[in-house]
Amino acid sequence: MEDWWLSSGHVTSRDTALTTCTDRGSGWYIATIQSTDDQDWLELCLLSGNSWVGATDESTEGTWIWEDGTQVADGLRWHNGLPVSSNLKNCVYIKGNGNLVDDSCMASNRKALCRKTRELLVT
Repeated sequence: MEDWWLSSGHVTSRDTALTTCTDRGSGWYIATIQSTDDQDWLELCLLSGNSWVGATDESTEGTWIWEDGTQVADGLRWHNGLPVSSNLKNCVYIKGNGNLVDDSCMASNRKALCRKTRELLVT
């Protein structure tokens, strides 16, 4: 499997980020970060700026899940002691250094980070 990544060039809210990604077409979704390898790769690519990813604990405080319903893996890098248990910080963005940060879903100063998983053709 090989993935395509896209960081939107405009600043947006998380809800708009969700739509921005799915509106790209079939198979596109707001990014999931599945491993520290993903974080390392994104650190090299993002360079600066902050981008929404698809993790939330809106359903159950402190239980972080991706938009596809899978649980956020243990061992991912969070920024300085985060996440915190707060009903006000239920969404996640990734910093340019690859660390995850929990924040208000209403914040509107982030880009959308989109991902598309594709199968490689074997010939």
